[in-house]
Amino acid sequence: MRHTLELSDGLPLTVQALLLDDLLEHPDVLPDLISDLNALITGLGSRLTHERLTAAEALSLLDRAEVERIRASDLPDMLEAIFEVNGLRELTQQVLHLKVAGHGAQGEALQAFEQAP
Repeated sequence: MRHTLELSDGLPLTVQALLLDDLLEHPDVLPDLISDLNALITGLGSRLTHERLTAAEALSLLDRAEVERIRASDLPDMLEAIFEVNGLRELTQQVLHLKVAGHGAQGEALQAFEQAP
């Protein structure tokens, strides 16, 4: 899947879904990006750095050399495109659902343990 957006320089940039080979070679890039963006939203400490952001952007570009064209004003659209082409909204929702279910199961187990004779 690909998404083309227009950068602040007026030229198009194509973002592609991350390839499995890239994810295997750089296993921390996608989880770090999701974690950093969630931390920015929740107010929890984000470790978002230029290097981490650039790594995620570069892996997402059809032409990785174009990462140098991305400006701060391009970030909202760029991140939205990365989320869109990789299905990260759905992935994040599924992970949250699994966490909530896990916490519920832990609570039920603890309650059963406390009520055991």
